[in-house]
Amino acid sequence: MMHDQSNTVRAKRHDQYYFRDGSVILRSEDTLYCLYGEMLRRKSDLFHTMLPDHPVQGDLVGIMDETGRARPRDGSCDDYPIPLSTFHTAGEFNELLSFIFDEWTPVPRTLESLVAILKTASFYLIQNAREYAIDQLSTYKSFPAPLRFHLARRYRVLAWISPAVRQLFALPYRDMSDEDMELIGLGPLSGLMRARERIETHRKSVAAGPPAPRHDVACKDQEACTRAWNHAWWGTFNKPGVAKALLHPTKPVPGYDLIEKLEDFNAVGMHPDCRRWTLSWLCIPPASRRFSLEETIIDNFIDQYTTILQNAM
Repeated sequence: MMHDQSNTVRAKRHDQYYFRDGSVILRSEDTLYCLYGEMLRRKSDLFHTMLPDHPVQGDLVGIMDETGRARPRDGSCDDYPIPLSTFHTAGEFNELLSFIFDEWTPVPRTLESLVAILKTASFYLIQNAREYAIDQLSTYKSFPAPLRFHLARRYRVLAWISPAVRQLFALPYRDMSDEDMELIGLGPLSGLMRARERIETHRKSVAAGPPAPRHDVACKDQEACTRAWNHAWWGTFNKPGVAKALLHPTKPVPGYDLIEKLEDFNAVGMHPDCRRWTLSWLCIPPASRRFSLEETIIDNFIDQYTTILQNAM
């Protein structure tokens, strides 16, 4: 669980987290920390099993080495610190300590700081720090979808799967960097591409085939009414229609929003009762399924990765 770090590189004491009255000395990379062992044991399930239950700082003749000579106990002095895991950097551990020792002081944090706290708190099993990072990141304004999806899977944050996936479906491929694709992962990225291709094919199918309008008994000219409906669907040079909204190259209207958007299209010449009846008919099955398939595809993708994550917990 803990990995040795070479003592060949001279470590330096941290300016803020090397407490003179601390009880145990730890090392991450080339940084030394003198911390309160009992506090760490209370807050962290991992530190509870890793650290001794008594102060060791200053216990300079604690154990025998392989030659039979006495040597200081690990954690008792700068030359014999307890090495921390190489899973995290010293900088990331600093972010965790900034939460532990300043948790009652509101501190505006960067995205990198919150991610570091989530990472280290999850590793050291510090529940309140993990919950804090998740809560702050959940409302963080600039939380990229690829990173959110990656962190959700890596640190088992089920609540992030759905918003991350919906953001990914709306994120154009041209805006994805190589790093974004690595964060998403080959398997999910491949599934995402197939699902988006299904959605695009379905949008074209819906756009190309306007549903036949429903006519009210009060309609005196059904042909004229149908023409008005079709004009609203296809649009004219100065009045974009439903088809264009579905196939817009940069901001297509999702199928599940289409019925609401139809309310905004002015089908000039269509009998108002026919228009009202047609829109009502399109809102219920089986007609509505044609417009909700896109949402179904996205929901299935969310369910797939939510289930995978649940099974891994």
